[in-house]
Formats: sequence, structure tokens, C-alpha cells
Amino acid sequence: MFYAPAGLAHMTMADWARFIAIHLRGDSANPHRQAALLGLDTFAELHTTATAGTYSAGWLITRGGWAKGERPGDIGRCLWHGGRIVNLSSGLARFSLPGYAAYAAMKGGIEVLTRYMAKELGSRRIAVNAVAPGAIETDFGGGAVRDNKQINDFIASQTALGRVGLPDDIGGAVASLLSDDSGWINGQRVEVSGGVSL
Repeated sequence: MFYAPAGLAHMTMADWARFIAIHLRGDSANPHRQAALLGLDTFAELHTTATAGTYSAGWLITRGGWAKGERPGDIGRCLWHGGRIVNLSSGLARFSLPGYAAYAAMKGGIEVLTRYMAKELGSRRIAVNAVAPGAIETDFGGGAVRDNKQINDFIASQTALGRVGLPDDIGGAVASLLSDDSGWINGQRVEVSGGVSL
């Protein structure tokens, strides 16, 4: 079994890739075992689209030097002390719907990573939070929430504010967490769902 070193800042990219392969995908002994229900290709694609960007950015920020505040103007080192990181999770990490188990588990992993990043980057005054959108009228899931009136109406009926979300609903929440006014919010999961499944 592979265990992580003391923290993200001490991992190499190879350590990180192996850690994710074993502990997230579960392929330490048999790469096909954990993905049997979805199929290995589908599971790998889901891992890539649901989590890889967050995990890779987390590694780069902590290990790659982005947060060190060196060499101003270098895009690779753009996050200064006192910066903000907002990871994207999903409401599906809180409530359950059939068919979304693997996706929700990966988003749940992002929520845990968010708390660890907040702890490990706290000494640099970098706040790290996760925004967890509910159902949003986008292309996600083939645009079902946006394009299928029956699905849209059902989700709206399960939402306290009486409608499904729009992309601008999420953008405003992210912008708020990135502002100086939210600098004391750290290590939190902020659900932006209009109160779905309360």
C-alpha cells in the first residue's frame, strides 16, 4: 500500500499520480477491480473530468511553487500569499441519486482535499474552499436539466427556492469567495443549490 508523505508540499508529481491511482481509483493490485461496474475507460474518463484538474492544480500550487510568490509575472507562480482557491464539488456529494455514485465519490474527494489544502496552505494565508452546485441548466449530463422540462420541473419542486440553478448563480458565489470580504472563510464546502433536497 502506498501512503502519502507528510503533506502535499513534499510529494513529487509521480508520488501524486501513484497516490491518486491507488487511493482514488483503487488500482493498486487490480486496475479493473474498482471500475468493474462502470468499465475501466468510463471510470478513467470520469476521474479525469470530475477530479484531475483540481488534484493537479492542488499539486502544482503546493509543490510546484505557485504559492511561493516568486518571480512576479510568471504565470506558473501566480498565486501569492493571501490568495484564494475555490474548488468545484457537487450537491451530489451530499444527497444521493441513482447512477451518480462514482461522480459523487470523486467530488466528495475534492471536498476532503479542500480541507487539507486549507490546512496546509494556511501558513501562506491562502484560503481554500469548495463550491458545490446543485442542478444547473448547463450541458452536464447531456443538458438534461436544461432541456428536459420534466426533469427541470421535478428538480425545481425539490428545491426550496422553486427553480433549478443558472450558471450565473454559481459564478456569483465563486466571485464572492474570491473577494477580500470572504478572506476569513476557509476550508468550507459552500453548497449553491437554492436549497435542493433539504
